[in-house]
Amino acid sequence: MRFSTRILAVASVIAAGAASSALAAPVTAYGAYDATSVNTGGNLHTIWLEDFLGANDADDYWQFVGGPGLFEFDGTTDPDEARLGGTIAQNTDTSNTFDISFVFSYRPQGQGGMAPKNGGGGNPATWDYFDFVSGTATGTGGAVNGTNLSFTIRPSADLPAQLGDGANDKNLGLGFSSWVFWDDGSTSGIGDINLNLAFVTGSGYNPPPVPLPASALLLIGAMGAMGAAARMRRKTG
Repeated sequence: MRFSTRILAVASVIAAGAASSALAAPVTAYGAYDATSVNTGGNLHTIWLEDFLGANDADDYWQFVGGPGLFEFDGTTDPDEARLGGTIAQNTDTSNTFDISFVFSYRPQGQGGMAPKNGGGGNPATWDYFDFVSGTATGTGGAVNGTNLSFTIRPSADLPAQLGDGANDKNLGLGFSSWVFWDDGSTSGIGDINLNLAFVTGSGYNPPPVPLPASALLLIGAMGAMGAAARMRRKTG
């Protein structure tokens, strides 16, 4: 009876660890993704900067130019990082351009405070989440040439960035979104990042490691416990 109880105790501990590992494992494959604009009420955009430049609502929308942006989910860092870069232009005046650079840190599911936004109709339980690390936009043309924007997480709510099918908050495709606060040194305001993503094949990344299923770990643990018990019985026999 003591032997069976010992095996069950070991198995329970291993099962708990396996469940925790599975919970923390990223769902989305590591890799490079083309990042393109989403459609919000007829306005294509990558980044929305409320009241930053221009008096009309349409002036708040910016999107990638010169090709898609680059979103990278990097499994070589600790903690895992996601990065976004590219050149964006204002929709209503494409001479106004910024080079953007954002960094996010992977946030395993189960760490509280999450409030997913699901305007795209996806399943938030299948998404990956990220904490905001840093964000900058450097003006490269037009009225914003030389302007430097810094970004932080939007202070009014705990909204981690989200990645997955429907996670761009606009449609059911693979996407990414984040809610930010911008500051140019004299004025500030709120903003959004909303992306459609498409995996870039041959980008040199491998998908995340697949954790052993709980049943396999239980078997390994039980075999180890049985071996230890057998050795103890030989010593005392």
